[in-house]
Amino acid sequence: MIKIKICVTGNSTFAGKNFVERFKDKYEIKPISDDIFLEECDAIINFHALIEAPHSLLYPMQHFKENIEKTMHLLEATRRLKTKPHFIQPSSNLIYGNPIYTPIDEKHPLNPQSPYAATRICQEMLAMSYYNSFGLPVTILRLSNGYGPHGTGVINQFIKNAKEGKPLIIKGGFQTRTFTHIYDFCDAIVLALENPNSIGNIFNISGPETIPIDKLAELIRDFFFPNAEIKGGDFDKGDITSNDFKISHEKAKSLLGYKHEFDLIKGIQQVIDYEG
Repeated sequence: MIKIKICVTGNSTFAGKNFVERFKDKYEIKPISDDIFLEECDAIINFHALIEAPHSLLYPMQHFKENIEKTMHLLEATRRLKTKPHFIQPSSNLIYGNPIYTPIDEKHPLNPQSPYAATRICQEMLAMSYYNSFGLPVTILRLSNGYGPHGTGVINQFIKNAKEGKPLIIKGGFQTRTFTHIYDFCDAIVLALENPNSIGNIFNISGPETIPIDKLAELIRDFFFPNAEIKGGDFDKGDITSNDFKISHEKAKSLLGYKHEFDLIKGIQQVIDYEG
């Protein structure tokens, strides 16, 4: 049986590393560091991105160059291949900003609160323009607050601090998030690759639970680290502050058959077990 060949940028990033680990035996995965080394393949997943919103406030031009310019180069190199590989562009729920309505579906207006979020919108629009202009098969997948092995987000940080005996710092506290285990996101990528209904479409990919950050800290303490201390802190600049931020994945469920494997308890336990 011939394996599908997938070229992957950003294979050392959070999502990229997990995808490669999870599917290295199922697919022939070819890591590429630059569009110069792009070769004929069945699919391309553009994991490469700087992903920290606070960092983008300090270094917006760096995010522009890494997220937008490199995506443009990759799309142009993809267009020039003999075949038309399926181009998967991961994105982020941060593009929505503070919500006008909830749950947030893919039709919700985009209102980025940071240069990082704006670069994600640009990545999406560039990719979709190549679908519309050149017939390149494109799918956009918007990850909602990913966590899991190799992660650096709030869940991973809470776990790390608890293990090290450091307090769990709540930045803000009342703001809600719909958390998604990275394995569920990787599985959604596979569903998109295997389903032609994904082409030309944008999908939210999210987990089953929406929870305020302060309640998340309490959950991690109560279920996993009973001696953990919880302290308050200030919001990160560029963060979404809404206490009614909830992501809907109904479109992915309907068109792709997406369903989550991990709820928060199972997902947090997996991270703890994986990282030892």
